[in-house]
Amino acid sequence: MLTLCAGCADHDLHDAYADAVADALERPVSRPVVQRIQYPAGRDLRLSVPEEKIDWLQFAQLHSCDLGDLVGRRNSGLGRLATASQRLLYELEFVSRLSGCDEDAADWLVDLTETKRAALPIYWWNALFAGPEFQQAMSMDGPEQAASGAVPLQTLSGLVAAGPGRIEAAALEPLLRDLAGAGFGHSLARWQKMAQVLDAVATALVQRSPPVCLNAKPTPRSRRLLAVFQNYYLPLQARSAQLGNNDRVWLDALDTLAQQFAEPPPVYSMWRSRVAAAWEQQRRSLAYHQQAWQNLLMSCGLTVQDLSPRSRPEI
Repeated sequence: MLTLCAGCADHDLHDAYADAVADALERPVSRPVVQRIQYPAGRDLRLSVPEEKIDWLQFAQLHSCDLGDLVGRRNSGLGRLATASQRLLYELEFVSRLSGCDEDAADWLVDLTETKRAALPIYWWNALFAGPEFQQAMSMDGPEQAASGAVPLQTLSGLVAAGPGRIEAAALEPLLRDLAGAGFGHSLARWQKMAQVLDAVATALVQRSPPVCLNAKPTPRSRRLLAVFQNYYLPLQARSAQLGNNDRVWLDALDTLAQQFAEPPPVYSMWRSRVAAAWEQQRRSLAYHQQAWQNLLMSCGLTVQDLSPRSRPEI
C-alpha cells in the first residue's frame, strides 16, 4: 500500500509524490531547478537618514523640552551603535517630547519638530523591511510558517498607521521577535517546490509514455497511478489548500504594511514582483496538474468515484 509519509516536511511530501508517480509510470519524472527568491540584503533596502547637528547653545535649549538626557544618550558610545529598531524608538521618543515642548520654544525647535516628524517613515522602514527580523522571516531556509505569522505584520501596520507617538521597547521588540520566526520564506520555497513538482508530474501524465491504458480500459499501471492519486496527491492537495489560506492572509498583511511607505526601494519592488509571480505560477501549475489527471482518468475509463470509500471527503 502506498502511503504519504506522516510528519514529513513540505519539500519531502512533494518529492515523495513525484517519486511515486515515477514508480507507477516506470519512468523518471524530471524536475527542473528553479531560481530561489532571495529577500534583498539589508544594505540594499536601507534608506538614508537625514543628519541633524546642533551647536552647544541649541543643546542647552533642548533641556527646556526634556530632551537633553535623551540626546546625550544618543551621542554616547552605545547610542552611536544603536540598531535600526533602537534608532526608531529614539526618534519616536524625540518627536513625542519635542511635540510637547513649551509654546515659547525657539523657532529652530519648531522647524526641527517638522523635520523629525517627516523622517519617521524612513526609520520605520529601516527598522522593519531593512531589519534583520525581516531577513529571517523571508529566508527560504527558515522554519515552517507559523499559523499566526501574519499577526506581527498586522500589529506593526497599526503602529505605523497611528503616526508619531511614543512606543516602548517592551512593546516593539516582542513583535520583531515574532516577525523573525514567522517563516514567510518557507512559504515561498513551498510555492516554488509545488509548481516544480506539479508541472513535472503533469507533463509526465500528459506524455503517457509508456502507455497507461489499453483500448480506453484500465491497466495495472493505471491502477497504480490511481493509488498514487488517492494516497499521495489528495492529502497533499488538502494540505496545500489549508496553507494557501494562511499564505493569502500574510501576503495581504505584508502589502498593507508596505503601502504605508510612499517609495519603497526598487529592490523591494522587484522582490515583491517575483513573489507575486511565484504565487500565480503555483496556481497555474495546480490547474494544469488537475487537468492532466482528469484527462488521464477519463482516457482510462476511470473517475474519482473509483477511489476507495475511505478516501472520499465527508460533507
